Amino acid sequence: MPLPPTLVLTSGERQAVFSTHPRTGQLCRRIVKSGARFAQALCDQAEPQVPIAVMKRPRSGLASECVPVLQPRSLRAAVESVSDGMTAVQKFVPSRRAQVSVQRMFWRRHQAPQCWVCSNRRKSDVNLPETLTTPPLLDGCTFVARNPKACLEIQEAVEGFVKWLEVCGSRTVVDEMVVDFMEDQTGKQWIVQVKAFKVAR
Repeated sequence: MPLPPTLVLTSGERQAVFSTHPRTGQLCRRIVKSGARFAQALCDQAEPQVPIAVMKRPRSGLASECVPVLQPRSLRAAVESVSDGMTAVQKFVPSRRAQVSVQRMFWRRHQAPQCWVCSNRRKSDVNLPETLTTPPLLDGCTFVARNPKACLEIQEAVEGFVKWLEVCGSRTVVDEMVVDFMEDQTGKQWIVQVKAFKVAR
C-alpha cells in the first residue's frame, strides 16, 4: 500500500524523502541535500491555487491538531522557513468523500487488531488555508468500528511496515502501532501517517 511522497526536514544538512517504489511497492528512503527540489517537483504537477501538500510536526498528548494545507507558493516558502525541530511535508491526498475520513488501524503483535473509520462531521473546503484533522469541537468527528475481517488489506500493510521498521532498527521489536489510511478520489488507499507505536522493552 503506497505512502504519498514525504519529505522529512530536520535542522541537519541532509534531508530524507520517503516514497513507495512504483513497481515493487517497497518503501524507499532517499537522502537529499535540500527540500527545494522536492517542493519544486510537487509544484510542477499542480495549478497555482490547488492544494498540493500538507505540513506535519510531531505532537504528543490529546491536543487538537491543525495541519496546514499548502498551495505551490506557500509550499516553497514553508520548506525554506524550516530551521529547527522536525517537520514532514507530504503530498496532499484529496479525500474521496466530502466529509474527510481516515481508517485507523490499531495493530497489536499478540492480540487481534482493531479498526475504526474516523470522519469529520463538516464538509471539507479545499479553499481553506488549513484543515482540522482533530477539530476542537464537541462531536466534531464520528468514530465507527469496523470488522477487522473487512480491513485485511490495511492490516497487511501495517504488518509490512512493522517488518520494515524492525529491519531498519536492528534489534527493535514493535509491539503496537496505530496507522491512518486515506482513500483518494479514485478509491486507492494511502498510508498517510503513523499516529503512535510501542516497542518491546
